[in-house]
Amino acid sequence: MGLNYNGTATVLSVARGMFAATTIGNYALFGGGNTTVRSAVVDAYDASLTRTTPTALSVAKQNVGATTIGGYALFGGGYGSSTCSAVVDAYNTSLTRSTPTALSVARSGAHGVTINNYALFGGGSSDSTESDVVDAYNTSLTRTTPTVLTVARYGLAATAIGNYALFGGGVTSYPSSAAVDAYDTSLTRTTPTALSVSRHYLAATTIGGYALFGGGMQGNFNNNVVDAYDTSLARTTPTVLSVATYHLSATTVGNYALFGGGYASTGVVDAYDTTLTRTTLETLSVLHREFAATAIGNYALFGGGDTPLTDVVDIFEYTPTPGAPTSAHTDNKTDTQIVMHWTDNSADETGFKMYLDDAYLETIAAGSVSYTYTGLTARTQYDLAVKATNANGDSEEAQLTESTVQTLDAMIDIIMYSHLRTRKS
Repeated sequence: MGLNYNGTATVLSVARGMFAATTIGNYALFGGGNTTVRSAVVDAYDASLTRTTPTALSVAKQNVGATTIGGYALFGGGYGSSTCSAVVDAYNTSLTRSTPTALSVARSGAHGVTINNYALFGGGSSDSTESDVVDAYNTSLTRTTPTVLTVARYGLAATAIGNYALFGGGVTSYPSSAAVDAYDTSLTRTTPTALSVSRHYLAATTIGGYALFGGGMQGNFNNNVVDAYDTSLARTTPTVLSVATYHLSATTVGNYALFGGGYASTGVVDAYDTTLTRTTLETLSVLHREFAATAIGNYALFGGGDTPLTDVVDIFEYTPTPGAPTSAHTDNKTDTQIVMHWTDNSADETGFKMYLDDAYLETIAAGSVSYTYTGLTARTQYDLAVKATNANGDSEEAQLTESTVQTLDAMIDIIMYSHLRTRKS
């Protein structure tokens, strides 16, 4: 499938949980968290998974929110040593830190998401109550405050799809909420169909044309439901997670959305492809709970965690299959052969698999752009197909300009039969 567990990267510089992660330029960042005390540490992993430790957050805190806008990775809010924080730290592509305007309300557990030219921090809880506030930062890091969420809540999740940033789930004192708030590129809020099950401490990410909300806690019970929203915000419910869990994390790498970890009995990771087909991958090396996930290059990183504290960073590597050949067409037809041609769209195939009437024939050399089907029977239709292949798997089939072809004798016979009928009439 082109997605495999790749062991562990260099551990975090400090074992911690309750932190956040995002990616900026060539770096995946893990910031803040809780050890036995609040942490301000930021760990950065480049595309080769080399770890560095840039300037720490300006305030040590846990339950921060994170997202990326333009040339900046933002870490906002959180809970400090004794009170909620409104501080936002911004890291540019060189990992230089600055501190833009703070959140309009100090709060912990605000979730970050980016839509078009805005990074949004929504929900969370202040020192005294749940919050419905949404703060928006543009690419210049100027802050505005769009319409608040429909329901004040913490323990929610956020992701973006098409022209919408979505905030889903959460909790206000109990029970859990199923509310979903959508903000478009002008920051106008709408309320699409709610989650199919109310829950909090869920995770969210986006794959292809779908925003996914998975897992969480419904009341006092773990949940494995996945809700999918397309670009029109229509909701469907694909196959559930293989394990009911909460305080899990999610990220996207290549053509897969990954949900993993949390308070479940196993460290299972589920991958959803662009058709929302689920595959269960190898389990994480440790039980990551209240942790963070993000992606850099072809790597998905699941790092840290609480209860117990861990510094482990587990890696899944996306190894893409070759690009599919296109523009398939045929010529040089005789009564026993057909020549098929195509455009090679891959630089890393090891060969092309040839098929006749859905049956595999052979694999021919990389770089090939034609194949001669021989030994055919006259006056017979055939389905022809070609796939590029490499060690990671096969591409999609090439699309013929016609679904079936006829050998030359068959076409001549049809023409002659038609001509004779015309003469007789």
